Amino acid sequence: MKIFKFLSAFAAFVASTGISTHVLDLTTGLPGPGMKIDVFYQVDQGYGVGPDWTPIRSLITNSDGRTDEPVVSTEEIEMINRASDNFYKIVFYTDEYYKDVDTFFPRPEMVFRVKKEQIGEHFHVPILCTPYSYSTYRGS
Repeated sequence: MKIFKFLSAFAAFVASTGISTHVLDLTTGLPGPGMKIDVFYQVDQGYGVGPDWTPIRSLITNSDGRTDEPVVSTEEIEMINRASDNFYKIVFYTDEYYKDVDTFFPRPEMVFRVKKEQIGEHFHVPILCTPYSYSTYRGS
């Protein structure tokens, strides 16, 4: 019964709106636990991504390579995007995760836009990584 409750809660978390992520370590084929992640946003001024970012939070991935709380919650994305389109940035600390390896991409940054009319959507931004490469996509 406990596993059913856990899976139900996890499904509700994944299906919620807001922003989530998942770290997959392609050197092992397993989730990436213990990776630090920083999250930021900036208002879309209509001229592209600028240099100034407002921090939202720092997180550490759990044993499943996910965060225990949303990267950006439903309430936060509704508040931040209420009046404008915004850019979000997720920074992955691969250099600290692969601490015994000289990583080629030490801090991959995923920058993406969320439009005002998209605040009811879920944005899943995973990273598949090695010390020498990374890839991402908009998941579901």
